[in-house]
Amino acid sequence: MTKTFRYRDRTYEYFEHPYNKAGQNSRAIEIPIAMAYLEGAPQRVLEVGNVLKHYCPDLGHNVVDYQEKGCLNVDVMRWRPRVPYDLVLSVSTVEHIGYKEFESMGDYTPREVVTHLMSFLNPGGTLFMSVPLGFNPAIDQALAEDALGPAWFMCQGKANTWHACEKEEALACEYQHWSTATAFIERSRRPFTRLNVGCGRRVLKNAINHDRTLHHDYVDIAHDLNILPWPWEDEQFAHINARAVFEHLDIDLLTALNECWRILKPGGELYIKLPFWNSSRSWDDPTHRRPYTFRTFNYFDPDTREGREYAFYTDRKWRIVRGPKLNRPRSSIICTLQKRGNHDHR
Repeated sequence: MTKTFRYRDRTYEYFEHPYNKAGQNSRAIEIPIAMAYLEGAPQRVLEVGNVLKHYCPDLGHNVVDYQEKGCLNVDVMRWRPRVPYDLVLSVSTVEHIGYKEFESMGDYTPREVVTHLMSFLNPGGTLFMSVPLGFNPAIDQALAEDALGPAWFMCQGKANTWHACEKEEALACEYQHWSTATAFIERSRRPFTRLNVGCGRRVLKNAINHDRTLHHDYVDIAHDLNILPWPWEDEQFAHINARAVFEHLDIDLLTALNECWRILKPGGELYIKLPFWNSSRSWDDPTHRRPYTFRTFNYFDPDTREGREYAFYTDRKWRIVRGPKLNRPRSSIICTLQKRGNHDHR
């Protein structure tokens, strides 16, 4: 074996280790590349699939694995971290999710898996993963269609030497024990400052589009808003769009607005649409918990009579900056609220 290999304009040393004969398969290149991501990684790192600790046990990052001991044993597709990560990495693991001996995990497309892992990231965070070619046909198809984001391919030569190759060459390789071709995928979560909750089919450009489930590939993050806290950091967004969402939740409007206040930047705005009490459409929908009136918003603004009288409801205050008013069908109230500081009650 030669001592070094090239990957994306950088030279690496091949990795050798007695565990699973790492120097004789794709681990020879996967481990040094993954370790390079860890070298410059920010504070919070998650590994999906317990691989690196077999070779470098003192790394100190969090690991989730379906069955291996010594880490968090969860089905990663039904799990979500309470606090997001700066780096999520996975070494030859995602091709097993929901496939062959792990069919009990559920039937997920590769795009759904990548989208779910992306939801674990902080804005600006990075997802890095390696996958073998020829093992999981759905992975191969997604790579052929460029459906998983930017990918770089490496092929195995004689004496376990590896070289960069084009996608077509990698897809033509036959899978053997731990691959003869490997794809490396890198995705970054863009630091958008707009959040579109409960997007449904209403997608906002240059925004994080959220919904309860990953029903389409434009959904960036799936989360049940009834589960607190919501999976976003304090003061992360400058704008939140919430059209026809909060009336469907089990949590009350006060709780939902408190979470919006938490994740908005100072002075950030919330555009909100709620069903109007005097519209039959508000009562027709069996999933509506309750309709609302124009004065509902006053309870959150200390400049109003209701806001002053019921100030004890919450210390997270708002300013009504536009509206409230009825939409054209006169079935919903629309209003824009601006986040006040804790002491900004003028």
